[in-house]
Amino acid sequence: MNPESSYPSLRFLSEWSEIRKGKNRLPHWDANRIACFITFRLADSLPLDLLKNWHVERDQWIKENPRPWDHAAETEFHKRFSKRIDGMLDRGYGSCLLADGRFAKEVSTTLAAKDAQQYFLHSWVIMPNHVHA
Repeated sequence: MNPESSYPSLRFLSEWSEIRKGKNRLPHWDANRIACFITFRLADSLPLDLLKNWHVERDQWIKENPRPWDHAAETEFHKRFSKRIDGMLDRGYGSCLLADGRFAKEVSTTLAAKDAQQYFLHSWVIMPNHVHA
C-alpha cells in the first residue's frame, strides 16, 4: 500500500506475471493486482477504410518482424501503430457522443461504480469518441 494513498502501489504486467486467459464473447485476461492501461472507443470512432488499412499494415509489419521484439523493434511498433491509431482517434471521427455531458457522466459513473471494490481506478479521461482508463 502506498502510505500517501488508499490505493496500492502500481505493479505492471510483465513476462513473469501469472495471467489467466479465458473466452466468453471476447477474450478475457485476468491477472491479480496488475496495473492496466485501457482504451475503449465508440464503434464509429474510426472510419472503416482507415482502420482496415491500419490493420493490414500492422499485420504485415508483425509478419516481417516476429516477436519477441527487442527494445528498438517495440519502440518502432508503437511509433508506427500505437501512436498512429491514437492520432486517428484524436481527430474526432464519428458521432462523438461522449462530448455530450450526459453520456460522459454515465461513463464516469460506471467507471467509478466498482472503484476500490473490484479494482483501483487510478485515473481516466473521457474523450469525445473514446476513453482512456
